[in-house]
Amino acid sequence: MQKYDITLADTVTFKRAGEERTFSIEGIPADMIEELVYHGLTQKIGDAAAGKSGDEATAAMQKVHDALLAGNWGVKRTQSGGDGLDDEQRMVVVVASELIPAGQWKAKIDGWADMSSVERRAAKWALLEVHPKLDALRAEAKRRMAEDVSITL
Repeated sequence: MQKYDITLADTVTFKRAGEERTFSIEGIPADMIEELVYHGLTQKIGDAAAGKSGDEATAAMQKVHDALLAGNWGVKRTQSGGDGLDDEQRMVVVVASELIPAGQWKAKIDGWADMSSVERRAAKWALLEVHPKLDALRAEAKRRMAEDVSITL
């Protein structure tokens, strides 16, 4: 068994149902904190398997596990508060958003209704970066980016 020494804030704050909520975690027994860690870990890794099965699901979950071992939670935020994506990743999201109905995104992204468009774009990318058709989406994104769409007045 692994032993960890962690320090937690006294409260946790998150946004749900259009409102910011704050709850005290002070006094939650250590065994409950342990259960919360296991729950969060299984949720984080398990979310990668949404809509997949077999080897595809296993590979997606392994990718998330490997990222966690490397100290990477997921999409990195930029200092400007943006989505943390580069231009190609944003274009991949645009392409995928044209192909995937909004209802499918909403069903797979927790907290969709409370997210800004920037947060939604980052959440979409998090799903797409483990998608089996990512290479095809990237190719289409690159093709679109290569088109000359500049206008001179």
